[in-house]
Amino acid sequence: MYLYKIVFIFVTQNKHKAMSKTKNALGPPVVGSDFIGRKLELEQAFHTLLLGNHLRIPAPRRVGKTSFTKALLALAKKQGWKAIYVNVEQTTTEIGFVKALLAAFEDDKSWLTKQFNGFIKGAKDAVSNLEMKFPLGDELPEVSFKWSSPHNTDLSQKLGDILKNLGDCLIVIDELPWLLARLEKQPNGNDRIAELLHWLRSFRQTKEKADAPFTRYIFCGSISFESVTERLNLTKAIADCDTFELGAYPRQEAEDCLVALSNNPDNRFVMSAELRAAVIDYLQWPLPYFLQLLFSRLKAIQEQNGKPATIADLPKAIEKASEHSNLNTWFERLNEQYKPSDERLAKIILDQLCQIEGRSRNQLERLLIKNQVPVEDAKDRTAYLIRSLSRDGYLMETEGQYTFRSPLLKKYWYNNRIK
Repeated sequence: MYLYKIVFIFVTQNKHKAMSKTKNALGPPVVGSDFIGRKLELEQAFHTLLLGNHLRIPAPRRVGKTSFTKALLALAKKQGWKAIYVNVEQTTTEIGFVKALLAAFEDDKSWLTKQFNGFIKGAKDAVSNLEMKFPLGDELPEVSFKWSSPHNTDLSQKLGDILKNLGDCLIVIDELPWLLARLEKQPNGNDRIAELLHWLRSFRQTKEKADAPFTRYIFCGSISFESVTERLNLTKAIADCDTFELGAYPRQEAEDCLVALSNNPDNRFVMSAELRAAVIDYLQWPLPYFLQLLFSRLKAIQEQNGKPATIADLPKAIEKASEHSNLNTWFERLNEQYKPSDERLAKIILDQLCQIEGRSRNQLERLLIKNQVPVEDAKDRTAYLIRSLSRDGYLMETEGQYTFRSPLLKKYWYNNRIK
């Protein structure tokens, strides 16, 4: 109970800070006073970690997963834990993953004792030895990479020395699904993904006593972990991680975000209460990034016109926001998320739904059949695509009709694919 109170106090204080100096930031994750709201979610997620659980956060892109996990890492540090953030977005192989992990261990010098420096050096030496055996460097040979093979035993042991001796620690591994999607497209990709996930799971099963200090893990990414593991029948490899849902802001927190942006004089734009309400009404699904984006477009219109922006300026701001290059990730990530045949079908579904109010599951199934999906496969393919597109924030279902979850994303898709 005492630990839980510490978390509650810290989150509450963080919220008050956030209301004073919030920057209009597009793109990078926000931290500190730029992080708005999520008080309840932070309390729930950290309490789950305190109970000894691992988490996976399957939220859609632009929900603010990275910002949220960095806030959890800050709570972990307040709790006296080690806190490690690993981003594997730029990695393409298992060795690249290990290098990113080791680099993250070295980022925080505050806890790097002589013992841990020795562990890390041992792991680095093992990586170098492995690369000497396979002179292609970061590109592994066209064989299944097995952590249990003689080539990799030394590396696994050295990494085990680190991971098993961290004590109470929180490790966030960001963009792991993206790495898995890349591995899937490489030689023996499915086997290598299975090896990597089961290897990671082995380190999550090492707690010897209920009250012993140990490492908790959080996995997240901008494409759905569940969609990748479901496609490869590897759901069991992550079954020990609790799913933690992170959605758009509730209306009051969306309001708080726009108020905080308005209260920062450095942003040079004060949004009226009437305009704030209109922005939230339009978005329907007020992601932090979408709020920041519309705030910036309305500010630009005000600066251009030389007078305060009003509701009459909102349609123009929406049009400008729908053209923003940062929304392109919603299109580009389909290539990473799906194999080519499913990518084509996902785009066909989205192309249709951006032009109409909605379609039933049966209508989408017939659409796929019309686009060369065999009748006997259409039901399963439709179900899979609906699930994965819904997980990643493209679609929602209302009274049996599937539509775009976000009006802004729908407008972006129409402008870029159909118009």
